[in-house]
Amino acid sequence: MNVGDKRRRMYELITSQLASDGYIDAANYVAASTDTSFFHGRPCGGTLYEMIQFYQDKSQLAFTPGVGNSAISSNDQYIAENFIASKEHSSVTKKTEFVETSFFSHRSITVALAQSANGELVSSSTSNGEICLHSSTDPGNLDLKNISTRVKPFRYYSESEWPILAMSFHPTKALLFGGGEDGILRTFSYDQENIYGASQSIQETAPVTSLSAHPFGSHVLYTTRDNRLNFYEVENNRILTSKPMLKYKDQGKIDGVRVHPFGSSFSYISNSNEIVVHDGGSTKELYRVRHTDAECMLNSIEYSKSGNLILSAASDGTVSIWDLRKFCSALKLIQTGPTHDDVPMTAKFLWKEDTIICNHGSLLKGFDINTGALTCKIENPSSINTFLTSPIKQSIVTSGGDMQIRFFDAV
Repeated sequence: MNVGDKRRRMYELITSQLASDGYIDAANYVAASTDTSFFHGRPCGGTLYEMIQFYQDKSQLAFTPGVGNSAISSNDQYIAENFIASKEHSSVTKKTEFVETSFFSHRSITVALAQSANGELVSSSTSNGEICLHSSTDPGNLDLKNISTRVKPFRYYSESEWPILAMSFHPTKALLFGGGEDGILRTFSYDQENIYGASQSIQETAPVTSLSAHPFGSHVLYTTRDNRLNFYEVENNRILTSKPMLKYKDQGKIDGVRVHPFGSSFSYISNSNEIVVHDGGSTKELYRVRHTDAECMLNSIEYSKSGNLILSAASDGTVSIWDLRKFCSALKLIQTGPTHDDVPMTAKFLWKEDTIICNHGSLLKGFDINTGALTCKIENPSSINTFLTSPIKQSIVTSGGDMQIRFFDAV
């Protein structure tokens, strides 16, 4: 991509953001002045902000290609990968302070949390089968009926008496997918205020333990407790492919499935301590790596936004970073301290991906991705059973044993 193409793409994103925010005249003026066009709808996630921040930082571009044959070869991927790549190699440790901004009380323990790709919505599910949708930003920016503050849910579903164990938002449509202990995969259309339950569902043979929506929105990958990896087609409400892992005699050996941000691969936890990576197109297994301590269990994995890295958290309190550009080799191992047996430790990237966040009992800890130094601590009134980090800003949502979800923002 030459300089002219980069400039044109920047103008397109700026005019599109202006149009999305309602400044149509300004968008038309900029588009006419720069001989560019704008697309209707909000630009992809935080791409525009990241690009502006990138130029403000005056960082040096160092293009890092994605993994495998990605189905996306657009300028969006180029911008996102270069921005993140420049941040991944920063050696400056910065302290970050978070403050609690709001909370909401459930009637039972929160089992799972999910956040939309644009960072504007948070869903929470409870042990008694309830699902609530909250705004995580200014509700005035969202085109949804009856939406209020992020403290009060604007959608509430309660059609199951069984816990919803995993959730994932559709990347572009107003759909939320939820997999339950009752073995039902449900789809909720949350832009329809008169629908009080799932708009469609499909029955599985065992509880749904993890799920992840494809970035194109065409299908959802999910795992079941009887060690099956399933590909669900959203439009036709059917199972495209089901891969039974017959080599495992014990249940729950396949979990934590995640789809690459650009759809070029997918990963999951296998046999408690292995990370398995498959090609997103052929579904062929690419890599299989194991935690250094065979007795440890992996509690979570996730991709970085660039798709170059995989982050894993283990039961011994270590967080590992795996480099997919180097055949999923171990890039870094960070010791986060002793864990709490009653609450599994998980880890996630903070928005700019220069920090990882993990839970230790009632404490959230942040560590610099390069130096391993402690960068922040967040105290929660009770043990944190799950949490998530925003894809667009320095923001964290936690759920605790006190049946409350709490929103924290960086100062």
